Amino acid sequence: MLPLDIRQRLEYELGEKVQEVSPVSGGCIGTAAKLRTGSGVFFAKWGNPDVARTFSTERIGLRSLLEAAHLIRIPEVVAEFYADSGDGILVLEWIEEGQYTTESWARLGRGLAEIHETNNELYGFSSDNFIGASVQSNGWEANWVVFFREKRLIPQMKMARSRGLWRSAWDADFNRLLDGLEAVLPENPGASFVHGDLWKGNVLVDSNGIPVLVDPAVYYGHHEVDIAMSLLFGEFGRSFYDSYAESCPLEDGFSQRREVYNLYHLLNHLNLFGSSYGSAVEIILRSFEI
Repeated sequence: MLPLDIRQRLEYELGEKVQEVSPVSGGCIGTAAKLRTGSGVFFAKWGNPDVARTFSTERIGLRSLLEAAHLIRIPEVVAEFYADSGDGILVLEWIEEGQYTTESWARLGRGLAEIHETNNELYGFSSDNFIGASVQSNGWEANWVVFFREKRLIPQMKMARSRGLWRSAWDADFNRLLDGLEAVLPENPGASFVHGDLWKGNVLVDSNGIPVLVDPAVYYGHHEVDIAMSLLFGEFGRSFYDSYAESCPLEDGFSQRREVYNLYHLLNHLNLFGSSYGSAVEIILRSFEI
């Protein structure tokens, strides 16, 4: 299961033999497994060069979150390396999963608000990274509306058009949204450090009930982007939203901003998974009369 060249390099880096490799979910675009060695258990995911190119930015994102988070657990990066073929592997500490509770959701809310308190003067990040398998352009920008239009919405639209997934009937609505984005989004909200890909599949809880964040797509942006995405593919526990709001209340107009922020993720899913997401994109585009 584990390619021989990757296994040999891994054993060299760890200084011990891999005793057992057990498939697990969580690789998404790669292959994931639980690795057992003489000194412990690890989570690993590996893949070909197209998959492996995401590992370095994931490592950077996890380590950046680790610096900002105290109430939320972030997996430690154990190793990241590449074979001569370009195939790569990312090894993280193993998280023994537990059961969600009201308190674990509440702690996630408080912990996310704490992460969002890490601020920056500009929007963006020091390097580009990935949202799933798609390149996520960052670069620094002083205006949030410009950043979200130029670095989030337009690149996804261009990608969909190049892949034959964009419908020409969407052009007018999309251009109208872009032209009127200043009426929907704040120009200069605080530039908060955000997870960037905060849906249920990227949240775990460990055996002690501590919430865990994985697979980040970090940058500095409007803190509401994380809350918006948490509502897109199945809501989090109610206590998450209540505890988050105690530290960081959402301002009026969030319901409309939520749709714009989630349009980015729906366009990305359109590009990653195909036309089944077209109707959701169209519903949001047609809902704006700016």
